[in-house]
Amino acid sequence: MSSDSGEVANHAGKRPRLDSVFPTIQGPLTDVKHDEQLWYPDGNIILVAKGVGFRVYRGLLADRSEVFRDLFSVPQPPDDETVDGCPIVHLSDTDIALREFLLVLLRGKRYSQEDDPELDLLSFRIRLAHKYGVTSLLEASVSKLKALYPSRLAVWQSMRHTFSPRAITAVNLAHLTGTLTVLPAALYCCCQLPDATLLRGATHPDGSNDCLNQDDLLKCIGGKVYFAQEQMQTICFLFLRGEASCSHRCPSKPSCKGIFNKIHSKALARAWERDTIAWAMEPWDDILNKFDPRRHRPDSPNMLCVACMKRIDEMIEEHFTSMWDGLPYHLGVTLDDTDKWSQSGTEE
Repeated sequence: MSSDSGEVANHAGKRPRLDSVFPTIQGPLTDVKHDEQLWYPDGNIILVAKGVGFRVYRGLLADRSEVFRDLFSVPQPPDDETVDGCPIVHLSDTDIALREFLLVLLRGKRYSQEDDPELDLLSFRIRLAHKYGVTSLLEASVSKLKALYPSRLAVWQSMRHTFSPRAITAVNLAHLTGTLTVLPAALYCCCQLPDATLLRGATHPDGSNDCLNQDDLLKCIGGKVYFAQEQMQTICFLFLRGEASCSHRCPSKPSCKGIFNKIHSKALARAWERDTIAWAMEPWDDILNKFDPRRHRPDSPNMLCVACMKRIDEMIEEHFTSMWDGLPYHLGVTLDDTDKWSQSGTEE
């Protein structure tokens, strides 16, 4: 894998000790519900999470998980809890998270981001793969996270962005795995969220909750102000300079100047909307396309000339490039020399 992918191995937090991964939790097995998907009659070990039992295969777990391998290498006391000769292992995970993890580990369940819009399943995979030492699953899952929060501007611009609490989950997963290049884009997305959402965090189907730590909350508070100011400066720079906004090749500067004034008014209206006030890195296509002669009949009214349209496109791209280059700095993210940010090419 590339050095960027290697962040998972090089910077990830330490996995918990065995005694914290496998706490001593006793209770009558009669209270345990058999999982409908992962209860094999010939399984030789039972994992119990939140009152749900998963009867699976010890050898497969040991083969694919460093932590389970270490656990099974330790001789167990003869009076350990068993059912039909199967050892019982009580876990501190939720049954929903453990089910997703085991379905991947034992059945190779594929991941579909379309079926996981809020990153609940990806979170379960990354957290448990990290906890139980399943390197291949961890790296594959982190690559999915990096694709959603890229380090390259061209990749970011090719995506449709969803601003939801999943960005909070992404920030915490980036910290957990040491995947630093996810943080700038994820924190930018957090800056688009209402303050109440930032404070409440992201709630997952298993009842767990992701909240930003205090440092990240402060970064988002400062980021909201910075991006709002930056968007207003951009509007003034691009659309409120009269003939200075026009191309030197413009054949009708009075006409284009008037259209720039209209664009400025529409841009201001968008910027003052509560949900878009910090949209410093979002495209202006929803406004500019209405005045783009390349998208309409040549004789359509209220169109910029082609030369002015091309000039605005170039200026916007220069602005976005500058903004993207400074994103880690303005969001307080320190990247290592091996971290790739704002380089050309596709996300690895």
